[in-house]
Amino acid sequence: MPADARVEAALAEGLNTLRSHGHFCDVSVQDFRRWFRAETPYPDITMEDVVRNPFLVVHEIVEIDEVKKNGLGLEKDVIINNLERVDRAHLKAAKIEIDVALAARNRKHISERLKDIRAWSKDPLTGPEMRREYSELANRAARSLAKLKK
Repeated sequence: MPADARVEAALAEGLNTLRSHGHFCDVSVQDFRRWFRAETPYPDITMEDVVRNPFLVVHEIVEIDEVKKNGLGLEKDVIINNLERVDRAHLKAAKIEIDVALAARNRKHISERLKDIRAWSKDPLTGPEMRREYSELANRAARSLAKLKK
């Protein structure tokens, strides 16, 4: 499948998954592509890598939707110039991503993302309140993961 078709299919699937969980997002293929052109202070995953993982697609859709709802344009410098607001969108996206993965009982994805969430909770570019919220999310994900293993 050509790259454009893969992105479109992944986006459509992600939007459908979110709708089935009660989340309605307004994100287009153009939005998705522009988001991945934005500069970030972090090593970032590629759009191609995200498209291969439906839970990461869900995460990016929610994050993009939240950024747009905050009145931010999907410009090249949107992340760099709005770290706190984008981080808040990122947290919401991570929470929904974990909820969707839990509903799918995908232990592997939750386990892998737990490492990331714990790292976010120690990120010096993130404010103390956000670090605490990431820590709470990591604890919730770890408890849920333990329950899934039973």
